[in-house]
Amino acid sequence: MKKVVVLGAGFSRAISERMPLMVDLRDQFESRLHLRDTVFEPFGDDVEAWLAYLASDQPWLSDSENQGNRALFSKAIDVLYDVIIKAQEHADQTQPSWLDRMSWQWSHENVTVLTFNYDTLLESAFTRVGWAHTASAFYAAPLTERHPIGSSGFLSEAPPRRRVPTVLKLHGSVNWWHGGSNAPLTEQMVYNPRPHARTRSEFLFADLQPFLVPPTSIKNSYYGRSGLVTQWRLAAQALRAADQVDIIGYSFPASDLPTRTFLSSTIRPDARLRVIDPFPRDGAAKSAMPGREVGLVHASAQVFAEKHAGTRVSAWYSQQDDGQYLLQIEENGALRTSLIPNTPQPDEELRRRLVDDYGPQEYTSTGGRGPSHAWSSTVEVFLPSDDECE
Repeated sequence: MKKVVVLGAGFSRAISERMPLMVDLRDQFESRLHLRDTVFEPFGDDVEAWLAYLASDQPWLSDSENQGNRALFSKAIDVLYDVIIKAQEHADQTQPSWLDRMSWQWSHENVTVLTFNYDTLLESAFTRVGWAHTASAFYAAPLTERHPIGSSGFLSEAPPRRRVPTVLKLHGSVNWWHGGSNAPLTEQMVYNPRPHARTRSEFLFADLQPFLVPPTSIKNSYYGRSGLVTQWRLAAQALRAADQVDIIGYSFPASDLPTRTFLSSTIRPDARLRVIDPFPRDGAAKSAMPGREVGLVHASAQVFAEKHAGTRVSAWYSQQDDGQYLLQIEENGALRTSLIPNTPQPDEELRRRLVDDYGPQEYTSTGGRGPSHAWSSTVEVFLPSDDECE
């Protein structure tokens, strides 16, 4: 079965409440760009519509006015980048366990992910599965790299150990950089492996800016860039081939007509469609998908993962003050322990113990936990579920 997962901003917000929704950015734009508090009124207080207006030349404005809008748009992208990066740095420190389980499940199913999110929280979770060690392994995008003079670009990462999920980022990413709105449409985007708040001042990226595209109509100049065109075309191919499509954290706003049209026109009529949203707008998903059966799941991403992702098991030994050992097994965050009177067996014995408890396992790896002075070697197991549409 070919499965596609579509992610909106609600998915990142479910990972961390620090991750912003577009509506949350209004105050940031007003304060950091010194805007009048009435600037959004002509756009119905819609921040996305305001960004779209700035990004495209308007025929009723003079050249200098359009250039001023483009300059303001570039500054707004800087603000957007900084807000996302700072929120992501916090979110990376407190990753929820359900995200790891979902990442393992999607890796097992070899899904294609279409995401409108700029952050790289999902890519980080996929790297923790361990089949690939950099976010770039999951991208099907024409990206290039930059290296300091004197360093070698020949020592690249080893290829993934298994076939990994594909992540198509339809609105760009904080770790994709480009030469700005005046760059050629065929320009290759630059992959930045470690984006952070100070990246703009680093010499390797000083002439570039983050490739973050506001959701807007296809007439926006960013949508003509070859890198983004590649993402959308591959996304359309994936949706046309998909037997099952899960849409998580996207609320089908009426103002986002291009995305609604894209989904309704490319998802196969016979594909099983599931929309996961704890607060769905009345009829929004069904009106966006006319003539098709839509399975509405009134649940958060976490609740959905608890039910549809597989089981994550971690097992390790810890020594007590009296010299005895505890066998500790954590299953989906729930810990159970048993006393071991003798010196524990090595990791291979732990593996056999987990086989006895959980049956044969396809996905087993070693890991570790705890502070450096009391580090414990672990055996990690993932038992995928047979996820089916309801």
